[in-house]
Amino acid sequence: MNKNMIRDLMKSLLTYIAVILSTYTVFLSSLMAGGLEPLPDLQKAVEEVRFLYIGEDLSFLADKEYQVRKYYYQIQSKTEKLEILKEVKGHFEQAVTKAEEKFDSGEEDVSQSAITKLKLGLAGTLNDIIELESEVKVAQLSLALIFKDNYSIDGEMPNPDIEPVDFKFNNYDKWFKASGLVFGIDSKGTTGKHFPSNELA
Repeated sequence: MNKNMIRDLMKSLLTYIAVILSTYTVFLSSLMAGGLEPLPDLQKAVEEVRFLYIGEDLSFLADKEYQVRKYYYQIQSKTEKLEILKEVKGHFEQAVTKAEEKFDSGEEDVSQSAITKLKLGLAGTLNDIIELESEVKVAQLSLALIFKDNYSIDGEMPNPDIEPVDFKFNNYDKWFKASGLVFGIDSKGTTGKHFPSNELA
């Protein structure tokens, strides 16, 4: 039964890989055909969005900027997880190889059941890797759509490491005033339609 479980897992993994490769090959070939540049760093990407959608209302621009930042952070965070999972995969592969060698040599401290469990762990890790890689590709494709296919999704991010965001404001009221997301300022100099910080807590 354990062998059947492994066989089913491997079949589903191979099917998953085939679907992903066939889907993304179409996108990659169309994007690379024009010799497009890779995605820029986050700051330049935000500036590019403001330029591409110039003339749109403030809420539309804010939403596009939010999406760009969200997809960039998704790519960065999932890429970091991928690196960890690939290390885990390597450990599982080594463990399976050593366990099989010991089992073949007749050592009693290694059973077929233990080897099967290691292989199941390896299969699960491979599945997690494929899932994360597909999620990264989806985020990259979403960015390509936002940028109207002006950039290629192939290649590494210019700034792959996640960096903490410097929030220099003491409260949300000050941030709203500086962000331009308020709808007006009255004669007393107070902001118009926005939520005060105590209502956002």
